[in-house]
Amino acid sequence: LRSVGLGGHRPAKKPILSELNRLRRLRWSRRWRSETFQDVHFSDEKRFCLRPDSRGYVWRLAGERYHPKFTHKTQQNGGGGLMVWGGINPNGVGDIIRLEGKINGQQYIDQVLNRVLKPSRRFRWTWQHDNAPIHSCKLVEDFLRKKKMTVIPWPPQSPDASPIENLWAKIQ
Repeated sequence: LRSVGLGGHRPAKKPILSELNRLRRLRWSRRWRSETFQDVHFSDEKRFCLRPDSRGYVWRLAGERYHPKFTHKTQQNGGGGLMVWGGINPNGVGDIIRLEGKINGQQYIDQVLNRVLKPSRRFRWTWQHDNAPIHSCKLVEDFLRKKKMTVIPWPPQSPDASPIENLWAKIQ
């Protein structure tokens, strides 16, 4: 197999996108393509699993990484492990916070936002988080509005658009 250019690889992870979500992502990228993101604080939660992933290997040619038959479809959550929240901006890595228990909007405010957006800190960044239910619930939206935080609207199923995903990949 190697003599014809095939190599053993793990399947690439790729979110399942509907046609509507593809269009929303395209519209979002056209709207934000001119932004430099120099004042954006990208944030996200990450679950680190205790068990190794058993996806196995696939044999494919170079350039076929994202071909559907060589990808492993993923969904968020699943399995035991440790959940953390982190943030990055052009100045570097921000706080990393261990999240305790099942997180809902109120716990997100208590465990993350109240710690990161302390009154003693002047937080001048535009906020970015994804469309997870804990981020998009009315309680969190109202909290951020009261704090006068500018929040970037985020297209559905777009984890690959956030640079913090690269940080998680490095420490995984």
